[in-house]
Amino acid sequence: ANTWYGGGAHVESESEVRFINCLFVDNTAGQSNSGGGISTGSSSNSQIYNCTFNGNESVYGTTGGALRFADSSSGFILNSILWDNLPDEISAPVGNTALAMFSDIQGGWGEPAHNNIDANPLFVPGLHGNNHFLAHIATGSFLNSPCIDAGNANASSVCFSVGEVDDCLDNYTTRTDGVFDTGT
Repeated sequence: ANTWYGGGAHVESESEVRFINCLFVDNTAGQSNSGGGISTGSSSNSQIYNCTFNGNESVYGTTGGALRFADSSSGFILNSILWDNLPDEISAPVGNTALAMFSDIQGGWGEPAHNNIDANPLFVPGLHGNNHFLAHIATGSFLNSPCIDAGNANASSVCFSVGEVDDCLDNYTTRTDGVFDTGT
């Protein structure tokens, strides 16, 4: 998508939004102070779980290519990949917060205790040529992506309410071995 503010999504007006198992690929934001993947503002809160951001761009080159947190907004990023976005991956100027854990973020982000890595995720083409799948020896690749088995093993403890039902991230994995990957 090519939009004025958030290229893939724009979160505003004290909203609280959860993005789960999403791909934000090749989006462009055309306004300054906007994120190529997601742009947030006006005291909003975004929670991002098991998402991949790749090839997004903020055209003016002054803000986060993947994520931009502005105007007293905040974000929590878990088990996600932010790679090859321009001009950088995350922008959270003073007064905004972005906490990332168990994620692969190009250029690094956060404290060592947050278990983030800064390693090429080794995307490989899928059936339709999309480069958001991870290299895995078990599927014929020569290498394993560093994101395989690098996610938070406690995904069953990351829960949220859907109506009157509590749902946890362990219900959203495509893995069958019980070990969580980073990204979708």
